[in-house]
Amino acid sequence: MSQPCKRLLLVDDDHTIRMTMGAMMKLVGFDVLYAENGKKGLSLFQQQHGLIDLIITDVCMPEMNGIDMIRAIRMQDKVVPIIVITGFAESELLDQIEFNNATLFEKPIHFKSIITHIELLHFKHKQAHLKSPTVSVPIAAP
Repeated sequence: MSQPCKRLLLVDDDHTIRMTMGAMMKLVGFDVLYAENGKKGLSLFQQQHGLIDLIITDVCMPEMNGIDMIRAIRMQDKVVPIIVITGFAESELLDQIEFNNATLFEKPIHFKSIITHIELLHFKHKQAHLKSPTVSVPIAAP
C-alpha cells in the first residue's frame, strides 16, 4: 500500500487474532491501536476522534459487542470506514452492518481481500477530495 501512515483501531477479544492482524496491518503501513472489547474500542475512538482512519472490529465480544460499538461511533462519526469481521453472518447482523455503513468480512479472513478493500476505500476517499466545485469567474470585457 503506497499511502502515508494511517491509524487503525483494531477491536477483537481474541488476543492472538488482535496481535496477528495488527502485525499484518503494520506491515502495510498502519499505526495500530488495540482494544479487547467494544467498550474499550469506543473509549479509544473518543480519545483519538478525528485521528482514526479505519476501524476493524469483531462482533461477539464481552462488555460491549461490535455492533453496539459501531452504533455509538456512528452517532459521532458517520464516515470513518469500519470493517466488521465475524464467523456468524446472520441476516439480522447483515442488516445492522449495512444500516451502520460498515463492510462485512467473514471468517476465515483473507488478508489480501481486506487490503484490497482498504485500498479501494483510500482511492474513493482520495477521489472525493480531488473533486472540487466548479467556480465561474467573470472576465471583464476589453
